[in-house]
Amino acid sequence: MNITQESTGDFTATVKIELVKEDYEDQVNTVLKDYQRKASMPGFRPGKVPMGMVRKMYGKAVLAEEINKIISENLNNYLTENEVKTLGHPLPNEDRQEMIDFDTQDTFDFFFDLGLQPEVITEISDKVKVDYYKIKVNEDSVNKYMEDLRMKNGKPVEGKEDEEGKPKIEPAELNEEFYAAVFPGVEIKDEAEFKEKLAEQLEISFANESDRLFMRHTADKLVDDSGIQLPDEFMKRWLAESGEAQIKAEDIDTHYDEYARALKWQLVESKIVSDHEIQVSPDDVREQIMSYFQTPGEVDEETKKRLNDIADSIMQNQEEAKRIYDQLLDTRMRDLLKSTVKLQNKEVSYDDFIKLATETK
Repeated sequence: MNITQESTGDFTATVKIELVKEDYEDQVNTVLKDYQRKASMPGFRPGKVPMGMVRKMYGKAVLAEEINKIISENLNNYLTENEVKTLGHPLPNEDRQEMIDFDTQDTFDFFFDLGLQPEVITEISDKVKVDYYKIKVNEDSVNKYMEDLRMKNGKPVEGKEDEEGKPKIEPAELNEEFYAAVFPGVEIKDEAEFKEKLAEQLEISFANESDRLFMRHTADKLVDDSGIQLPDEFMKRWLAESGEAQIKAEDIDTHYDEYARALKWQLVESKIVSDHEIQVSPDDVREQIMSYFQTPGEVDEETKKRLNDIADSIMQNQEEAKRIYDQLLDTRMRDLLKSTVKLQNKEVSYDDFIKLATETK
């Protein structure tokens, strides 16, 4: 077997794999012998069907299947061993690939196109300036939040409907029962204390929204500064043939810029994670899961066991564990960026913030 790589552009290449009979003969014969051992045909005892008949019946299909396995395995090994960093997956080069005749050929050439990852150069320091919009918590926002909670915890008025024909809701009264429903386990004596707690909650909520917008702005800034170029035509072809982006072939051109920008951020993000050794361990994921279900105060042995059982169950769900892993990684990335780049703090109203967030694609 011989594998060679030829550059076809700034970020594309073609790999040629040459197979000779010695590369696949043993595997094909092993599979055919297994077929022979299991074969059952009229006129022959089980396992005694002549190899010539087995080869005539199954040989071509087995040859094709085993060659595909060999090609796939060795192409992957070649890329790994030679540290060829690709985008998407290798695609068959239909222009250079000749028709194969398994009846007459015993040597085969296969060609695969590659999209190559560009080198990513990114710097995060106080030279990178990013606006950070802090949302003001004012009396109006607290009052609106309080009224929303009163309606949410209100009761329907019997026999009365609103303008849409739905049961009319009587807002919850401002009393200790209502305060306890909103903040269980927290002693709140009056409306003033309740509003203080609402303001604290809004500050946390607004801070999370500010962080999300900050990350979008920072990602845009770092992608623009990196100047990353992609093998666009290869990527469009890969999207069309792989279906991994769940974009219809006819819509790829329309959505490609959005996809390409997201891919560029993934490359920048991966570079930052590598350069700054941002890590999330299985123990980190487990602790995060347990924190979701742990109530404040001391934890007895029975509670610890229950929390560990919950964590074990969720950790076995790969999709959910991956979601929590990504969440922790995003948080650590955000914390790194906030502590490293130059934040240009700007205080805005919630309405103005929404406009800014809407304008940021």
